Amino acid sequence: MGKTDNSNNQTPDAKKQRADSFLDLWAGLFFSVVACVGWYSHLSNGRLAEAFIMGGDPGPSFFPKITLWMITLGGIGYILKGSRRISDIRLDIVLHEIFKYKAAFLFVISLVLLVMFVPVFGFSITAFLFAFIWLLWLSLNASLPKNAAIIFAAVTSVAICVFLYVVFFYLLNINMK
Repeated sequence: MGKTDNSNNQTPDAKKQRADSFLDLWAGLFFSVVACVGWYSHLSNGRLAEAFIMGGDPGPSFFPKITLWMITLGGIGYILKGSRRISDIRLDIVLHEIFKYKAAFLFVISLVLLVMFVPVFGFSITAFLFAFIWLLWLSLNASLPKNAAIIFAAVTSVAICVFLYVVFFYLLNINMK
């Protein structure tokens, strides 16, 4: 007289709908987290936030606002679409899906940490650490030897940081701390 598992008794179409609902929920949560990080970053920038509150000429905040609204509405839309079958979702299935996509969750958490640590350590150091850790992890999962993975991650991270610094500081005249 224990719990019965009805997941094996489902038709392939019902399993596909459940998988689609999970995918929609996870995509919606991912886009919502990205939107929250983006809004936090946007509103914590004094110059952009001032243009946001003052109205009138949007200035440099126009395209970030449009992009953030699109990401926000897309995330909400996917969450609503995925939650239409929320009553069929059980905790054990949710935990299985979380562990199935743990890299995506770790990536979202690291993005939040990236935004939080930029004011503390500066952009260059934080961006280097972010890129290095992720590139090292991806390189090791791609079966590169450990030394080659470390060298690849370090060189590529430096190249990414130099590229971003040149683009933002020299081409766009944005002060990079």
